[in-house]
Amino acid sequence: MAKRTGAKSFERQVDRLYGLPLEEFTRARNELATDLKQRGDGDAAAQVKKLAKPTRSAGAINRAVRANRREARQLLSAADKLSKAQERLLRRGDRDPVGRAVEGERAAVDRLMAEVKKELRRDGGTSEGMLQRARGTLHAVATTPELRDEFEAGRITKDHKAVGFGALGAPAGAAPARRASDAKKKDEARRRVRRAEQEVEAAERALRRAASEREDAGKRLAAAEAAVSRCETELDEAVSELEAAREAAGRA
Repeated sequence: MAKRTGAKSFERQVDRLYGLPLEEFTRARNELATDLKQRGDGDAAAQVKKLAKPTRSAGAINRAVRANRREARQLLSAADKLSKAQERLLRRGDRDPVGRAVEGERAAVDRLMAEVKKELRRDGGTSEGMLQRARGTLHAVATTPELRDEFEAGRITKDHKAVGFGALGAPAGAAPARRASDAKKKDEARRRVRRAEQEVEAAERALRRAASEREDAGKRLAAAEAAVSRCETELDEAVSELEAAREAAGRA
């Protein structure tokens, strides 16, 4: 009998995967998928098989976040302040809060990057390009809503680029309001894409359920038609026996 994995238990198992050293991820993921399948939970096993292995820089960020929750919370707080400062800039044209928020966000990124570097060194070394990708991903936490959730959970899988920071850190004549507005529009577009993707996934699930129900209904219809056919045959035989009996009675 199939045994469904509880949502909390499933999340704990997935959470453990993203806290592992990168070289252990694939083996542990496959073992978990196999275990779930053997226990009869094919849906959970399929979900696990689809989990993406993080890039080296993303994996280092995940481990740094898990080991340094205070620094991670500081970055999230700085990202919130930057977002509010951007909104104030758009509404009032007030640049001073943006400058302070940018400095605070950069300081928070620097603190966490020190831990990310340590993780990369433990994971086999680093390079300037890898450090830049990690730094870009941390900056992107402030401008990419879906990345914020992955960051907070320590489950980032790929590198990201920040949107809009060049304008916010530029001199006064660099038209920051227009750049911030562009960043906000891009964020909204990403959210719309994500919502559309979720609606498509829901529609696909509904289609699969309907197809399964149609198949079951077809099987039931075929069984019913076979039963009707048998009953008709039995009725014909009974009618023939009745007529023969009447004929015999008439001759007696």
